[in-house]
Amino acid sequence: MPGPPPGLALLKYDRNHDGKVTLAELEEGLHAEFNAADKHHTGCLDAAEVRELNAKRWAANHSATPLVDWEHVGCLTFAEFAAEPLSLFEELDKNGDGVLTAKELRGRPNKPAIPRIDLPRD
Repeated sequence: MPGPPPGLALLKYDRNHDGKVTLAELEEGLHAEFNAADKHHTGCLDAAEVRELNAKRWAANHSATPLVDWEHVGCLTFAEFAAEPLSLFEELDKNGDGVLTAKELRGRPNKPAIPRIDLPRD
């Protein structure tokens, strides 16, 4: 049985509590979270900061995706930190207006179609 819609996690960024999440609210909230985690104020999270953040994310949700330095710059950039929630926002924002309504927040992201490959039989 699937869990709650993933978009509901974005409601914490609804700063004005109108039941909608705008892209501006999301970006503002993500910057605040990133800056709070950036204890050394370097603009990039070091390994210790990432470990602490991942431990908090795991404690809050055992299915949380760990944050990873996929840019291979030696620290976690804001782009890496924000990639997952921004991607989810974009996928849920069906009409592309930069606002997630209650209906969109309760929706499910589209699953990518897996192409069927018919292999020849011997």
